[in-house]
Amino acid sequence: MKKLIILIIIILMFPSSAQASELPTLTADNLTLSSGERYNINIKHKTKGSKYHWWSDNEDIAIVNKSNGYVTAISQGITKVYCQITKGETEIVLSCKVEVDNPKFFEHKYMAHATGGYEGNIYNNTEEALINSIENGYIFIEIDLTLTADNKLVCSHGWDKATCEATGIEYTSKTPTYDEFMSWKIQGKYNTIDVSTIIDYMKEYPDLLIEVDLKKFNAKKTKIMINQLVELADHDDTILDRILMQFTSENAYFAIEEIYQFKYYQYFTYKSRIADELDDVIKFCKDNKVTSIAVNHTVLTNDMINTIKDNGFYLLAFTIDDEEVAQEFLEKGVDTICTNFITK
Repeated sequence: MKKLIILIIIILMFPSSAQASELPTLTADNLTLSSGERYNINIKHKTKGSKYHWWSDNEDIAIVNKSNGYVTAISQGITKVYCQITKGETEIVLSCKVEVDNPKFFEHKYMAHATGGYEGNIYNNTEEALINSIENGYIFIEIDLTLTADNKLVCSHGWDKATCEATGIEYTSKTPTYDEFMSWKIQGKYNTIDVSTIIDYMKEYPDLLIEVDLKKFNAKKTKIMINQLVELADHDDTILDRILMQFTSENAYFAIEEIYQFKYYQYFTYKSRIADELDDVIKFCKDNKVTSIAVNHTVLTNDMINTIKDNGFYLLAFTIDDEEVAQEFLEKGVDTICTNFITK
């Protein structure tokens, strides 16, 4: 009897849409989000003259805009969000289950930069530095990814003059082939690595979390990089969901998404522009599934920190090697510090 009454109400409410295929439905009935992530639930088959009211069972877990279904994940747990659709004296209620988990990356105060500093050297991206960071207790490690002349994905900050000087490689202004790169010795003794080595270590250490610093390329090259990364990981979500994918432009974000939709993204900001572009960055992150923002600590002001955090994003400050300075930023609200040498 109850089902019959509901059906009669719906037919009365939507007389021209009595068939089930035309009744109002939500575009999602189950969501899994990370803390700080946002998702816009839409309604299919809206009817003219209807009013919509949204609410959440538990706003400590997820909140929703009262008028448009814009869900924001707050903290770990499970709740439901509802949409009450009213037309005249009749109404129906639709619901979506929302499960929120916390990105594990930002449970760690420190992230090792470029596989970590090693024997006083930086921008390593070497196997020796990676092992050293793991042995020093790092769970969260950044790697730099770039393409060789023959479009093979390798771990390197690049081959510009400054990076070559920092890594002890002769600067030639030429991009090496894969075989040439893999024959290099960083600082004359450390082994270069490609992405397959990183994947192997992620398999060996199931708690290891990786941030990928994707070097700036056009959309075509970016897609080549992401395709290789996903293929080398065998499309394995248990690997790919432990990657925080960093991007440097909105075009790069959309190029990445065309190949693979990562669970976690970070917007890398340039220090020369962040003061003027922060509002635009925040809006882009809100409109897309971006959960964190990275800012150079030398331009990161208290107002920036408060603005980023008040909008529900995780914040990474880079690159700090002075423990006292790092602690100051952590106390101000920064979630994680990118560092070469802090190992405490």
